[in-house]
Order: sequence, then structure tokens, then C-alpha cells
Amino acid sequence: MTTLRFLAITTKRDTHPLPRLTASSATPLSPRVRVHHRLLIVPLLSAAATLACCTSLPPPSAVAWRNDAPTIRGREAGRGIGPGILVVETDTDLVADGAQTWANLRRSYDLFDSEGRFLLYVENRQGRGEDPEFLQVPAGRYVVASVNGTTYRRVQVAVVPDAVTTVREDELRDAAPVYTP
Repeated sequence: MTTLRFLAITTKRDTHPLPRLTASSATPLSPRVRVHHRLLIVPLLSAAATLACCTSLPPPSAVAWRNDAPTIRGREAGRGIGPGILVVETDTDLVADGAQTWANLRRSYDLFDSEGRFLLYVENRQGRGEDPEFLQVPAGRYVVASVNGTTYRRVQVAVVPDAVTTVREDELRDAAPVYTP
């Protein structure tokens, strides 16, 4: 059975030994080293709890369906029994795509159901990243949220079966912010 052992190394400026981890079958860890490992657990657990509690998603009430808000609808087409296509023309970021070439990459968006529950994060880049992604979703009511400029905005979308529902860039730019003061 292999146990871990620390070798003490001293420097000229410091007389405290610096531990160096080696594999050996000689002796188990000293009690002093075990205390150091226990002291590390507390900050790691508190950091994990903080990350678990803090999330970047808005509360469901902020992105839930509102009957008084404007809704973008797809055009009726076909038999109306299949899924619909959602196309969201989000804002773009100018990114260097080489030495002297630039690309306008589409920003991503979040898709929520009508009750405000998070469904999907969409990268929204197709081809070189300048064209929006065509997302196949079941017919229904959704809320699309994306950063436009510096504001996180929301748009209500009613996806129709067998139809393409397009959210234009200007509709998202003029949409209501998710967080209002």
C-alpha cells in the first residue's frame, strides 16, 4: 500500500519547511499536514456553496409570459401539426477573424417557457457566426432573452407549427428590459 510523505525543504530566507509531495510506502501523513488539509476544506466548501447559490439566470417572474406585452407570432403555414422554427436575429459583436478580417458574431440568447423556466442556451451562430441559428422547437409560447447593447432584454414569441417565427434585430433592440428599476 502506498502512502504519501512530505519532504521538508528549507530556503535561505525562510526557516519554515516547504512540503513536497512524494509517493512512498514509508510513513503516513503527519498530524500537522492533516490540519492544513482540513483548513483548506472550509474555504473550498464555502466557495462551492456560493457558486451554487449565485446564478446568472433571472428569476422566473422576470421572464414569465405577460398577457399585456407584445408578442411576435409566426405565420400560419402547412398542416399545422409539426414543430416550428425559431430564428432570433440578436445583436452582434465585431470580432477579429484573422489579421485584417473582421466578423460580426451573433450574441447568444436564453430561451424560457411561458412560466419563466429556463429551457435552453442558444449560441446562435451558424456558418461564420454572422447568420442566426434556425432552432426547431415545439409549437407554443416562449420568452427569448438576450443582451442587446448593454441591456438584457426579453421578447415574447408564439411559435406556430410548420412555420418560421423570426425575431428581427430591431424588435429585440426595442424590447422591454428583463430587469426594470
